[in-house]
Amino acid sequence: MSTNTQSVYFRLVLQQELAERTKLNSAYSLRAFARFLKIDFSSLSKIMRGKIGIGPKLIRRLGTRLGLNNQEIEYLTISSESIPDSFYQYISNEQFDLISDWFNFAILELIKLKEFKNDFTWIANKLGISKEDAEKSISRMIEINLISFEDGRYIDHSNGFSSTILKKPTSKSLKLQQHQILKMAQDALYETPVEKRSQSSMTFAINSQKIDQAKELIKSFRREMGLLLSQDDELDEVYHLSVSLYPITKTTISQEQK
Repeated sequence: MSTNTQSVYFRLVLQQELAERTKLNSAYSLRAFARFLKIDFSSLSKIMRGKIGIGPKLIRRLGTRLGLNNQEIEYLTISSESIPDSFYQYISNEQFDLISDWFNFAILELIKLKEFKNDFTWIANKLGISKEDAEKSISRMIEINLISFEDGRYIDHSNGFSSTILKKPTSKSLKLQQHQILKMAQDALYETPVEKRSQSSMTFAINSQKIDQAKELIKSFRREMGLLLSQDDELDEVYHLSVSLYPITKTTISQEQK
């Protein structure tokens, strides 16, 4: 695990711990969290916002304060293993069937953008879908508790990851979703400027007995890439990664002219 990934991953641990404490006590603040961790408030604020990194020494000190065991702390500082499945939310096959269309997961990510608007027309225009699909998507995700509507805004309850893991994936719905994503990657090859996407491939001879190891490596890469790009205060677009990295949010004419 790279130093940068260490910082991103441990920042996620801190954010989850703060969120849990806030659920138990709505008055609990970042300043109180800093006092508990015995760290300067300004430094913790910068860490939580991704403005500064976190080295192995500080990870060990703060990890100990959080009650992490030695194995967990060592994983955070030196391990190259993939991010554990426990950080991802499990949903049932039936729930996945309801939200297998690509735009449901895109809307979950869209909620995180600073410019997000609680408006079905805005959501539809941003993703290039119908207003009806936007309304149905929001309704379904509220139904299965992935999001809620509180104090005039949508709240994401998907543990910060919309790449939800299935215990036993439903073949038909999962294939449908992947077909949609691959079709969109093909369209992006012709329609999206090269500076806003990355699409590449390799052809090579392999030992087929190592396919399972390759899948784990791809999973690790995918999750670390997700952490690198999404743990930030300045989220402004939603992308797909299928080892074609391309935007799925639409840029308005006025934005392009700026």
